[in-house]
Amino acid sequence: MGKLLFWVVAIALIWSVLTLIRIAQRKQERAQADAEARRRAGAPGGGAGGRGTGGRAPERIVACAHCGVYLPYSDAVRGRGSDSGDYCCVEHRDAARR
Repeated sequence: MGKLLFWVVAIALIWSVLTLIRIAQRKQERAQADAEARRRAGAPGGGAGGRGTGGRAPERIVACAHCGVYLPYSDAVRGRGSDSGDYCCVEHRDAARR
């Protein structure tokens, strides 16, 4: 009975160590893939700045030239011609032209 218990414990220990090694390798591969994606996107890489963003690069925030509200660059309405600012809506862009 003692030998059986020894082998069960030994196998469980080996299995646990191998599992921990696989987890560490996956984390390292994921970190390398994230760093490569940031490098391709031109975002500053490394560091803890990318944590909690789901692997996405942070988006630039701009202020509306009319009312000053902050919004993501992708949601901003661009000014036309001499109104080369960013606006939160079309109404504010049009009001700035008047």
